[in-house]
Amino acid sequence: MTALSPDNTARLYVDYTATGKEHTVIFRPQTGVTIEQLRDWVHDWLTDNAALFATTTVFHDARHSLQNSNVTNPISWTAVVGTSDVPADVDRAPRFGSFVGRSAQGHRVKFGIYGIAFVDDASYRWNAAESAGVTNAVADLNDLQAKLGTITGSKAVWKQYMNTGYNAYWQRKARRG
Repeated sequence: MTALSPDNTARLYVDYTATGKEHTVIFRPQTGVTIEQLRDWVHDWLTDNAALFATTTVFHDARHSLQNSNVTNPISWTAVVGTSDVPADVDRAPRFGSFVGRSAQGHRVKFGIYGIAFVDDASYRWNAAESAGVTNAVADLNDLQAKLGTITGSKAVWKQYMNTGYNAYWQRKARRG
């Protein structure tokens, strides 16, 4: 499959803080969906699934880029705060949760978020059958009204799980102090 340019679609960048560290997660709209519609859908998805994130995870700002542009501009956003009571201590700073999907054309799509509030699992994967939170999050991603797209702007079918893990970059930073 031919690689596509990262600016092949418009993008929504949601800036957030998790365990005192700044991060950004990127979302793409489906073809025909405006960036404002995507922003509203992402905000609702984060709000509806706030229990997946520790209370120290705060989605505080958003920016967007137009298709074929690398310039980001601010877009209005209301903060979303995680609601899980699982502690988000320094040891969990490199911990993330990610969702994976695939378009009908075969393009893989994935997004990951730090500040996930799940305890460690030996398989580093929480199946929908193991967690009502994951079941709800994946159902929202696969909903016909979902606005999230792939790098081609097409709709994806999302896998019935959330991967978890520890990012190696943040592991190395923690080891160095």
